[in-house]
Amino acid sequence: MDNNKKLILLKSVHTVIWIVMNAAVFYCLWKVIIMEFDPLFFCCIFLILAECLLLLLNGLNCPLNNMAKKYTGDRRYGFDIYIPAVIAKYNIAIYSVIIAFGIIIYVINKVSG
Repeated sequence: MDNNKKLILLKSVHTVIWIVMNAAVFYCLWKVIIMEFDPLFFCCIFLILAECLLLLLNGLNCPLNNMAKKYTGDRRYGFDIYIPAVIAKYNIAIYSVIIAFGIIIYVINKVSG
C-alpha cells in the first residue's frame, strides 16, 4: 500500500474515532443536563477520561497525528483527519470548554438539589 492510501486509511480511522468521541461528549452533556445516568453514560465517561490520559501522555498531541506524519509532509491543521482545519486547530480547547460546561451544570444541579 502506498503512502497516500495509508494516509487516507489513517485519516478515515481518525475521523471515525473523532465522531465517536464527539458522540460521547455530547451524550454525557445531555445526560448531565437531564440528570439521568445510565451505563452508557459511564462508558462514555470512561472513553473521555481514556482519551484525556492518552493526550496528556503524548504532550497534548494525538498519537494518530504522529502516525500520519510518516505518510505526508503536510503539517497544516487537519492534515490527519477529515474535519475543518479550524476545528482541528482548536479541538482540545473546544471540547475542554464543553466538558467544563457539563461539569458546571452537574455541580449546579447537585447543589440546587
